[in-house]
Amino acid sequence: MLTKKFTVLAVLIASSIAGFAIHHTTVSAESSQTVQDVTLWDDQIGKGASFDTSKAVADLSKFGFNNKASAIQVNNGQKWRFYAGKNFTGEYIDVGPDEAVGNIGRLNNRISSLKAIR
Repeated sequence: MLTKKFTVLAVLIASSIAGFAIHHTTVSAESSQTVQDVTLWDDQIGKGASFDTSKAVADLSKFGFNNKASAIQVNNGQKWRFYAGKNFTGEYIDVGPDEAVGNIGRLNNRISSLKAIR
């Protein structure tokens, strides 16, 4: 294990000297990456800009994603509600659990807030 750490350190130092950019990635035997409960895309599922969260969001404009969502992926066995208005108001659609919607219909490019529901 110590040898691997020195190898990674040597690669990072060499990359810094050569001017290459290194992106930090955590790798382990156990998955350290968690799947977010919701992913919104501004294009089709898996394409374009995206926004991920596992928490309720009362105002997507604070994250630069207000009125941009065109596709939704809901994971982790929960059902989520997506609202046209900020602060969980206005028209809404329910998605999930574990569902992907590539055409969100009347709320296309109109989602402003979202939260998990029971």
